[in-house]
Amino acid sequence: MSDPGSRPIVAFDGTESVTGRAMLTVSALHRCTDWLPLVRPRFIDVTDENVVLACQALRWELGVEIEVLPPSGMRAHPPLRGAHLYAGIAFRSAGHMRLVEAAALSVPVILAIQFPEEAWCSRSVILHEDAAFDPGIFATHLHDALRQWL
Repeated sequence: MSDPGSRPIVAFDGTESVTGRAMLTVSALHRCTDWLPLVRPRFIDVTDENVVLACQALRWELGVEIEVLPPSGMRAHPPLRGAHLYAGIAFRSAGHMRLVEAAALSVPVILAIQFPEEAWCSRSVILHEDAAFDPGIFATHLHDALRQWL
């Protein structure tokens, strides 16, 4: 395995609530055993203990370190700093996600939204429509986006 500092950081939306689907994202990562050890996964804005436990289980199962960060305005560095990709699954809207921060840092985004509100029906969201419901498809989209670093 390569030096952890040289592996690309993949940040994931860690919100599990009426708006976010972090548990579905964790499920997708169970299908990424071939490339997950080659990246540094980071779940951000995690408030649900179930997401923490799911990340710990994934870490134990695959032997991959997963950084889990709660929301905080007091960090020395933005949670997307150094990220090569930011990804998440949302419900109806991605207003809770750090899309402005990702754009400011030039971090590519993979966003899958279940039943998107009209304001969120972009070409990208439509492209990832099936991935919002199927962890296997979401995993494939992640892999495709990361090919240049793997």
